[in-house]
Amino acid sequence: MLLIGKSVQESATSTGSNIQLANQDELPQDAKLRFSVRAQSPASFGRSEKIEIATEDEAFSTTLSLDNGGMTLETAKVAVATLDPAKAFGASAFGPLKFRVVDGSTAGDWQALATLVRLPELHDLKCPAGDDQQCRLSGSNLFLVDSVASDPEFDHPIQVPDGFPGYVLPVPHPEGGQLYLKLRDDPSVVNQVTLAAEKLPAPPGETQHGPRAAYHEGEAAPAPGATGQAGDVTAPTTQPGTGPGDKAVPPPSTPPQKTSPHATQPGPPPSSAQQPQSATANSQPGEETAPATQNTPQSGGTNDAGSGTSAMPEKAPPQ
Repeated sequence: MLLIGKSVQESATSTGSNIQLANQDELPQDAKLRFSVRAQSPASFGRSEKIEIATEDEAFSTTLSLDNGGMTLETAKVAVATLDPAKAFGASAFGPLKFRVVDGSTAGDWQALATLVRLPELHDLKCPAGDDQQCRLSGSNLFLVDSVASDPEFDHPIQVPDGFPGYVLPVPHPEGGQLYLKLRDDPSVVNQVTLAAEKLPAPPGETQHGPRAAYHEGEAAPAPGATGQAGDVTAPTTQPGTGPGDKAVPPPSTPPQKTSPHATQPGPPPSSAQQPQSATANSQPGEETAPATQNTPQSGGTNDAGSGTSAMPEKAPPQ
């Protein structure tokens, strides 16, 4: 019997695994395999002939025949068979599959058919912003993954421990957005993960800050946490006259107080007259003073308005 061709009909679970199988000989455990064979010796199929399929160690096996509907004759020389691995073997069968024709007690030689693999279900891939930090690959049945790498050459793979019971795997940061893995049931083939990496936000306390305010020599340093737009130049914080090369400007003085228009400064007194004491004698400079008090004129005498002092009375001429 000669194998003519084969095809795989994937199930909804197979497409939901988010794994693209790289080898056409790999058969997902929950998919269906349809293959065609040609009779050689004898040159046609008899109704009693069956096709036996088994794992490499023959721990699991099944038969397809015209009676159970597993095999259909296209012609007397060509037959089409359909295998449902999950139904025929259960969930624990894996590895290379082989087939042969059986007619009663006579059996033909074993031939390679496919490689049965069980697929994990990958749900999401979350990665931090830093390329040097590991990502988190979550899913179910992750123990079916042998190893994971960020490149198809598997230069730096991460090995999944035997019997891994968890739902999240630490994996390398994808290179170019791609991640690759090997299945435990067929570790010789590198398969591609079709999940797109989801970028995680920065954790609390590591929020990206905006650029600091521009700082120029001779100005006050910006306060901690001060930010400014990139390319903006902040105004100097120093007062005019304090920058390099500037002359210091003295602070404005207090304007002088106005004095009373009636206040006069005492003139030089006559040598023979006693200096009268005016109200301005004890006044401080810049203070407003009261008008000077004029002395009461003596009989026949007058006040000197120019000097602000009393005139002495004149003597009467001798009789």
